[in-house]
Amino acid sequence: MEGCKDDSIILLDSLTDLSRLLRFDVAWEDIIDLIAGFKKVCIKRNILLMAILTANVLDKSKEEEIFDVADAVFVFEWEMEKDSIKRWLYFRKFLGVLPLLEKQMILKYNA
Repeated sequence: MEGCKDDSIILLDSLTDLSRLLRFDVAWEDIIDLIAGFKKVCIKRNILLMAILTANVLDKSKEEEIFDVADAVFVFEWEMEKDSIKRWLYFRKFLGVLPLLEKQMILKYNA
């Protein structure tokens, strides 16, 4: 992250790939510590870090632990129908913003 300028946007593609390190001698706590470290650096340097995690690759408890470390969690869903695909985006967690969206009754977005 040293080469990244302040006020940047970083897309980590992906936490799914990072989680594959569990097959080797990398402890789960080390991955969580790495994510928390990214968060601290990003806050200090005003960097927006977004990461992709494919659902159901990790145990639910590990997904929840990642969600706890994150400031925001966006969920994308696809629904297949006969002749169309419906795509949905909703916020599972969005610190500072989610209460405002709930107050305005904005719950799910058609993407």
